[in-house]
Amino acid sequence: MADENQEIGGIHFPFPFPPYPIQKDFMAELYKVLEGGKIGIFESPTGTGKSLSLICGALSWLRDFEKKKLQAEALLLAPGSGPPSSEKNSLLTSSSCQEPTDTPRPAGEPDWVTEFVQKKEERDLVERLREEQKHEEEETEALLRLSREMLDAGTGPEQLEQLECGEE
Repeated sequence: MADENQEIGGIHFPFPFPPYPIQKDFMAELYKVLEGGKIGIFESPTGTGKSLSLICGALSWLRDFEKKKLQAEALLLAPGSGPPSSEKNSLLTSSSCQEPTDTPRPAGEPDWVTEFVQKKEERDLVERLREEQKHEEEETEALLRLSREMLDAGTGPEQLEQLECGEE
């Protein structure tokens, strides 16, 4: 089985062999549903490769989603080189579950107040992203340290069973 990178509608799907047309359609529709944040009900006859199509389509969407999210975060975290506010808002709403910062303000509020609130929300978001990034780095280091300790101690399968829930 050769690993083939199929491109369907401009989307790259890692598929272990040439997919059938029904599998291509399945992956493309699944990707569209996930991209739109919708719920989909899919059916296909027995033996048409639903499981593999589902896995490849979902993982492709997840890969692209994470890539877009990292790009949006990089734009926000880049010192002084971020996109204009409207572009930031569209990036944030597509890559997170945050409300857009351009929510309607009460009538009669001065522009400088609206601008101040919007900039504060952006600063708060950038700070939260930095904290999340730091937390993820610390968690990764802790897992690597635990892994090294277990390898140094010669941990076998019987010791792994003694680990607390979630520790593995």
